[in-house]
Amino acid sequence: MARAGLTTEHVVRAAAEPADTVGFDHVTLSAPACGFGVRDAGLHSHVKNLGDLRTRLALPAGEECADRVGAAVAGRAGKGEPDLADAVRLLPSTFHGFGSLEALGGFDAPAMWRRPGNRRSRPAHHPAAPAHEGPDALGTHGRQER
Repeated sequence: MARAGLTTEHVVRAAAEPADTVGFDHVTLSAPACGFGVRDAGLHSHVKNLGDLRTRLALPAGEECADRVGAAVAGRAGKGEPDLADAVRLLPSTFHGFGSLEALGGFDAPAMWRRPGNRRSRPAHHPAAPAHEGPDALGTHGRQER
């Protein structure tokens, strides 16, 4: 039975603070449980398990990121042609930058979402990456020769 006043939203909010301060990988069920004065098992009526809690934390973060990118692009609507071109370039540049940093471990994101054997889940410099991939695949550090 759920504790009076304790909701799924309260549990997720309580877990969000450690996620922001010590990192997503360090989110546990015991931290919010301790904060509410219940055992870990007492949270299972609100979240299934740690994976469910982390998913509930990640979804709003993804939505917030999408909202910020959308606002940045929408803020350029109605501007002159050069500004419109900048808005069009912003979105792919954002995703490319994120992908490049993530591939190099810049965000230290957990590998739990990566599928074993998925070539895209490994950085190009990873020992298991195919030889034809990577920045030197063309011998030009990613640039095409003319």
